[in-house]
Amino acid sequence: MPSDDIPDLLKFLGLFPNPDTAGFLANIFEDYRIELMMRSDYPALGELLDEQNAFHLSRRKSLLLYPLFGQAIECIGQIVLMNGLKEPVPESLEEIVEYGVGLARGIGLNSDVHDAIEAGARLYVFIDDRVGIPESRKKETLQHRRAEQRRRAGSSLNGEKGKQGAEPNPDSGLPEPYSPLMEPDKFDEMVGNFVNAAKKIGRKTGRNPKEVLSELKELYRRGVTPNDMLGLLDKLHGSSPLTRAMLDNAEESTANHNPVYPEWSIAINGYKPRWVGVNEVVLKDGDPNFWSSALEKYSLECRIASSVFRRMRPEGFRRLKGQSDGDELDLDAAVGYFVDRAAKASPSDQLYVKTRKTERSVAAAFLLDCSGSTEGEVLNTGKNTLVLLASGLEELGDSYGIFAFDSPIYFERSISFYIAKDFGEKLAAVKSRFESICAGGSTRIGAAVRHATHKLSQREEKTKVLILISDGRPSAVGYNYEQAIEDTRMSFLEARRSGIHPFCITIDESAPEYIGRMCGENYIILPSVRELPLKLPAFYSRITMP
Repeated sequence: MPSDDIPDLLKFLGLFPNPDTAGFLANIFEDYRIELMMRSDYPALGELLDEQNAFHLSRRKSLLLYPLFGQAIECIGQIVLMNGLKEPVPESLEEIVEYGVGLARGIGLNSDVHDAIEAGARLYVFIDDRVGIPESRKKETLQHRRAEQRRRAGSSLNGEKGKQGAEPNPDSGLPEPYSPLMEPDKFDEMVGNFVNAAKKIGRKTGRNPKEVLSELKELYRRGVTPNDMLGLLDKLHGSSPLTRAMLDNAEESTANHNPVYPEWSIAINGYKPRWVGVNEVVLKDGDPNFWSSALEKYSLECRIASSVFRRMRPEGFRRLKGQSDGDELDLDAAVGYFVDRAAKASPSDQLYVKTRKTERSVAAAFLLDCSGSTEGEVLNTGKNTLVLLASGLEELGDSYGIFAFDSPIYFERSISFYIAKDFGEKLAAVKSRFESICAGGSTRIGAAVRHATHKLSQREEKTKVLILISDGRPSAVGYNYEQAIEDTRMSFLEARRSGIHPFCITIDESAPEYIGRMCGENYIILPSVRELPLKLPAFYSRITMP
């Protein structure tokens, strides 16, 4: 922006009763705008920034150290600049935080510093109107305030006590400043120096360093750093493109690791590549009497479910009347033919019956949320329901897998995916696993849906369904309300694109606020988990009947 504009913008912020707060808010939106541009220009840098933000988020101070307006600003800053929340948003501040995050989402790649300052000004007025912002005790210039923020920041990437480690300023009521963007020397250390890498690769392969440099820059925009390529130096030879070596290495490593899936980020309006790892866990055998106890406890529901599944079972052969050719003559149609001729009407030539073998071709994945909030009746009823369901599916003959999932409370880049019964396994061999499903952790739904989708995509059945059973909205570290809803929504879209029909069954009474946005029309809301044993078999019948 023209340098002549800067004094005018600073004068504008100085008109507020508390210029420090006005400037602080403007800086949040300006830093967000700059980070958007960096992520757009350098996709590989996005993952490094996410890791840096997650680290600094863990070191943020408690909200209780700030007055109400400072708490609101801290929550907005964490969501907008760190893509997460260290603590839940106080209920009294939810409206302010939602408004502030909405202002940030209105800033895009075509925005400029004026848009950031306007967003800061709007948020200042909104906060002041709701909880009040005290006037400054002394008129400190914004230049001085910004310089002080930078001085306090230090070099957080070096591990020194910087912005996140300093004590809050009790006089201003403002949170500590947020982390600076990556410094050039740290960029070279973490990403790599393009020129030096091009020279090393050129010497190893005999290629012109300028050509290598051009290829390195193109690879970087696709998420591969110069350091990544230097790590493959021994595999580079002759004039072979760098891309080939990268792909060969990726193919070698994928087979030896648990799957890692991308995650949709609302901060960059795109995917964070290779973001969430899935730790597959085959459940150990539990109480061998659990299965029979579940069938006995829910004997009435079991009989009803069996009746539902019997009605779904193909009859073996189906007679299709009114065909133009077929296996036998349709006597009723033949009589009609002669009646029409006698009446001098145009008779139909559809006089035959075809006999077709009726077969079901259905694969289903059932995905049970076993996060900490399900402990007790919710999880116990869910497990018992899956016992009833599995018994009915065995009688019906559909292919199915029964899985559960949760995610660590303090680590955002992994989930646990529990296998009670995988596709192809015999039920008799795995019945005692169901009792071993336990509650714990949080709810990172997107990665679990993606892994279940991957399993279903390997099946050859014509109809593939994925049924998620949950007690509430997704929530995990670095997986705040907006982020969680959008990533789950994208995982459902990905499933549909793979030819899979995803559905959600929830017992969350607040589900109407988000479930349609998250799942489209493919959901049902139960008023109580006690209805699950009756509703799930009927629901399955409805969505899989031809």
